[in-house]
Amino acid sequence: MLNATTFTYDGVFSGKYGLLVAAVNTENIQETSPFLPAIKATKTPKQKRFSFAGIEYEDMPRFQFSFMCEDPIPDLVRRELLTWLVGRNGFRKLQFHQPDYADYEFNCIFEETRIIFVNGECHGFVLTAAFDSHFCYGRPRKVCVKGDGVEYKEVTLINESDIIDDFTFPLVKFKAVEHFDDNTLISITNSSDPVDPLRAFEFFERTEFAEVTPLEEIKIDNELKIITSSVLGDRLTNFNRNWLRLVKGANKLKIRINGECTIECPTYVKIGF
Repeated sequence: MLNATTFTYDGVFSGKYGLLVAAVNTENIQETSPFLPAIKATKTPKQKRFSFAGIEYEDMPRFQFSFMCEDPIPDLVRRELLTWLVGRNGFRKLQFHQPDYADYEFNCIFEETRIIFVNGECHGFVLTAAFDSHFCYGRPRKVCVKGDGVEYKEVTLINESDIIDDFTFPLVKFKAVEHFDDNTLISITNSSDPVDPLRAFEFFERTEFAEVTPLEEIKIDNELKIITSSVLGDRLTNFNRNWLRLVKGANKLKIRINGECTIECPTYVKIGF
């Protein structure tokens, strides 16, 4: 339970305003519901059992916070606080400065807002946070590799996410000097993949539709399936669409590149509030 805790949102420290996370009505025991998975199952009329069809999170998780100041908040400061906190154009990082949460970050947008008045003076706000995930984020694990394009480099990347029944998809950034003989700029396989240990993540220098320029920096978000480049242009056609995926624990990767690449694995954490 968060109480009398400072926080940082979008890089701004709440202690600057004397603003704390505070429960107006505190109790020794408080229950919250940060995880609300919807279980999917199917069954025909004659079957005696349901067949498991997966788990989905159908909506963004939401949680209500009370932020309060000991001293009254003047009108101009109230405007500044509400401008900083409410209805931002995109998810912003939220971190609570409490020992249990010190290594974790959340991404959220504050939406519904109520103002707390005490004896006719503003002392804080009740805000509802909409989060981009049912997980918060620990410190990512990453590996960096420099290669000559001849030999495969073997590295181990540890995935510490609290996901045991599915893959975690990392961020790959690379810059290649030139391609191999087969037009490939980078090739990555994960021999720890239990489904297909020979599955190759590959990116090519040129296709019928696009060509990667020398030393162009490519970033591939395998989770969101987004490819960005330091040069304007669509680079999806240069990719074989075998999005890199990692299992929980140790992942043994074989990487071939004439240049350098970084693979960053997010750490998804189930901790709640």
